[in-house]
Amino acid sequence: MVLDGASSGLWFDGWRGRGPPPGRYADADRLPEVAAPRTWLLSKGWRRIGLVDPAEVPGS
Repeated sequence: MVLDGASSGLWFDGWRGRGPPPGRYADADRLPEVAAPRTWLLSKGWRRIGLVDPAEVPGS
């Protein structure tokens, strides 16, 4: 699995396993292009359900 180069997945720290999947434009030295979460639910609360597997697909 490869991340979309325009995706914010490079900066997402909730991947299960080894870290973010590699991307075509994955450059760890780039500054984050996403805003930091400002609420408890977005920053910590969602982790109660578990980390995200990069191979997961939304269910029906």
